[in-house]
Order: sequence, then C-alpha cells, then structure tokens
Amino acid sequence: MSDQEFLNPKFLRYFVTVSDKGSILSASIELNVAQPSITRSIQIIEEKLNKKLFNRTKKGVTLTKEGEIFYLNAKSILSYNEKVIENIKTIKFDEKQKIVDQITIGIPTTLSY
Repeated sequence: MSDQEFLNPKFLRYFVTVSDKGSILSASIELNVAQPSITRSIQIIEEKLNKKLFNRTKKGVTLTKEGEIFYLNAKSILSYNEKVIENIKTIKFDEKQKIVDQITIGIPTTLSY
C-alpha cells in the first residue's frame, strides 16, 4: 500500500462513522460492512500514521487527541470529495462544448458611477 493510499474515501468513511457512533459494531451495522473490515481499515490508518486514534474499551471507542485531529481532517476530505462530485454533475455544456454558467458580480452603487 502506498504512503497515502490509506486516505481513500472508504477508509475515511469507516473511521468517521466509527467516531460518530462510538462503536465498531454500530458502525458496521450502519455501513452494512463486516466488523473485521472496519477494524482492519482503522488498523491500517493507525499503522500508516504511527498513531493511536482510538481509545478502546468494553463499551466502545473514543477518539484520542490525534484521533480528534484526524477526524476533523477526514470529515473535510469527505466533504470536499462530495462537493467535487456535485460540481461536476451540475456543469452544463452547450452544443459547442462550452461551459454554460453565469457569474453574477455585485457592485455597490457608489462604485458604479
């Protein structure tokens, strides 16, 4: 696995869901993914970062300080990915393959004279 391959959206989604649910079992149910797959994905992330991201207890998991930082970044990456996909889907082309979009620029009336 390459140095940054562990940042793939699937692993990030698993990590974020486990963080949000506080439990690998709850995350596996929500994601409809086997627990070992989620556990292994998190182990890969932790190994690549050489950081412990979760405190594990019998009641579930909580984020470490490093985990909290990674969580915020993972959420940003996933959000950005969604925006990229949404932007690409909403672009419209005319027959000559030019992007058809309008940009509206607001100028205060004091500057327009």
